[in-house]
Amino acid sequence: MPLGEVVIDGIAEVVLAVSVLLAVASLLAVLTRGTRVPLTLLLVIVGFAGGELARGAGVELPLEGETFHDVLLFAFLPALVFEAALSLPARVFMKNLMPILALAVVALAIATVLVGLMVHFGLGISLTAALLFGALISATDPVAVTATFRELGVPNRLLVLVEGESLLNDGIAIVLFNILLVAALGTEQVGVAEGVLEFLWVFLGGAALGAILGLGVAEIAGRLGRLPSTALTVALAYGAFAAGEEILGFSGVMASVSAGLVLAAFAHTLIPNAEVETWHTFWESFAFIANGVLFLLIGVVIDAGLIVDNLDAIAIAILAVAISRPLAIFPVMPLVTRLTRLPEISRQNELVLVWGGLRGGVALALALSIPDALPEQETFVAMTAAVVVAGLLINATTIEALVRYLGLHRPDRIGRFVAAAARFDGAAAAREELHEIAANSEIEARLREVEQAAAEEISALGMTEDEHYQAMLRRGLAVERRTLEELIEEGLVPQWHGRVALYALEDVIDELQLGREPHRGLFEVRGLGRIVYVTARRIHVGRMTAEKWVELAFRDSSARIRATGDAAEAIGVLARCPAVPEAAIVRARGRFDRWQAKSIEDLHGLIARADRTAVASAERHYAADLGRIASERELRHLADLGLVSAVAVEHAAEQVAAHLAACERSRYAVAIDEQEDVGA
Repeated sequence: MPLGEVVIDGIAEVVLAVSVLLAVASLLAVLTRGTRVPLTLLLVIVGFAGGELARGAGVELPLEGETFHDVLLFAFLPALVFEAALSLPARVFMKNLMPILALAVVALAIATVLVGLMVHFGLGISLTAALLFGALISATDPVAVTATFRELGVPNRLLVLVEGESLLNDGIAIVLFNILLVAALGTEQVGVAEGVLEFLWVFLGGAALGAILGLGVAEIAGRLGRLPSTALTVALAYGAFAAGEEILGFSGVMASVSAGLVLAAFAHTLIPNAEVETWHTFWESFAFIANGVLFLLIGVVIDAGLIVDNLDAIAIAILAVAISRPLAIFPVMPLVTRLTRLPEISRQNELVLVWGGLRGGVALALALSIPDALPEQETFVAMTAAVVVAGLLINATTIEALVRYLGLHRPDRIGRFVAAAARFDGAAAAREELHEIAANSEIEARLREVEQAAAEEISALGMTEDEHYQAMLRRGLAVERRTLEELIEEGLVPQWHGRVALYALEDVIDELQLGREPHRGLFEVRGLGRIVYVTARRIHVGRMTAEKWVELAFRDSSARIRATGDAAEAIGVLARCPAVPEAAIVRARGRFDRWQAKSIEDLHGLIARADRTAVASAERHYAADLGRIASERELRHLADLGLVSAVAVEHAAEQVAAHLAACERSRYAVAIDEQEDVGA
């Protein structure tokens, strides 16, 4: 081979191209750090410039048309939708499932029709072809705005609505697009009833397939270890997609989405925390890589000449999308919340939903997959590319300003009370501990300043007595949640059981955040929490002996007593704060005292009616765990001081871990009463 002559085969070209794209995406991520320029926008611009330079130099780009569609569909989309589903709070998603479905199905259908009609009359093309464009352009891709939402701390419900809509409408838009493409090409006659049935079959079939596979992975992943279970989640994401899309004729997107949602729902009850954290770290990195390469490729495939030749059509497309989005959302959301009796979605949240409905890779891939046999193919590609870029240029760069203008980044008054109360509690606890050790007037004075500042902030809020009561309930529940998490982490409560108790506690917190008075027990599990509880119990422990059932009930009641006691104590500390009405403190503390009294009553009832030998065994095991944990904590403290070797500490820690793991993983053999549910 002559010097300087390089021959690169196809695989090497792909590897080199991907490596360059990843390097560019990484460098651009550094450049946008600390700026308000969305990374996705900069990626598209750089990709566009690179693509034009390549075309000008006569370089043939491999990812054009149908190739780009296939690469996105099978390489990028399974990873992106699975990661988004896995990171969604499953409990919040299920509570808002009807509004999300309304956005993903009803609003998408309305937007498809409205865009189709405007394109039909504006460009004079056939209605079927115009509806085809309406379907492909109605799939949202909020990746450019969700990062901003997380940084600003927008309400969790709003974030879940935006991400949930995008997850579901990707699959719905693809199914609808495929049906309309057949009709637009005229290769087959598709009736309305036939189209609806096909849509339901493809959509629901994909969702069912993903749910089954996701539950199967959840059942076995906890036994594999961190790295093998992470590899299994990759197999799940891509396997569910391929099996649904190519083998069973379902929606591959819905299969991956459903698998991710089911795995997320059961992850913290069936899988050790270390494994779940590894999953999230891996998938967060994978999603960054996929999005970086994808948005660069979006820029590369945009042809400037095609854009210039279709400026009139582009103007109509951008106008149609801008008009259809609010007309599809504003009437639908209030109606859905009224019919389902869910809390209303405020007009401010609806405005953010409208403005955050960007378009991305799915829309462009669908447009590029349209066969040349459709006369409007090139026009639709140009229109789609322009809508994607316009959303990044306008919506993505202004969404932060809109959120700040609407005040959605600020906590409500009760939220500010809870934060100030936590500072007051912390300073008060620190002063007490300092006083017990040794007096230090300078540090104590500083802590008093913190208390005083927190008290002044609470006083400045101007809250009513009832608002103070609601705020202290939220403060107590936050303390209770922290205590339960500590008990789960220490192994005093089985993970699968304790996590579902947290589900119930978070439901009560949600009710308080909506201004409602909780009218049920603190650990009463309903809805998704109960499904997760029953399923997790069967997977983790199978059929339990009476002795093990007593031990679980003993630990459950003990955890409730401790958690409610910690909450009541935290509220009692606020009695020192002059800005908090005493009557509100008495009401709030009384609520937690009653919850604690109920837990004590349950424990005494268990001791009275259960077999004495089983109760004694439960007490011994619980006491042994407490002793081992306390010993381990003390040994680590001594090791930090250099008084005990690290080897001795690690040996003790291994003994504790082995004991707790044996309790956690053991399977039992005797049936229990199906009507009885500890903690449920």
